[in-house]
Amino acid sequence: MIYLLTRLDEVGYDEFDGWVIRAKSEEEARKLANECCGNEGEMWNDKDMVACILVEPDGDADVILSSFNAG
Repeated sequence: MIYLLTRLDEVGYDEFDGWVIRAKSEEEARKLANECCGNEGEMWNDKDMVACILVEPDGDADVILSSFNAG
């Protein structure tokens, strides 16, 4: 399965703001994100700070993740 994890808080420098991860479960996806985190720390298990949705492989053309952090 493919999961989209996105942060619900403010993102700083040298931090990840989202992930698209293939995993067997939401819990595994969150664990994988925590293993490669940046300065945000291991916060990807916190359901109050990170949204996680299952990305369906079928459907209309659409953007899954776009990340723009101007400096």
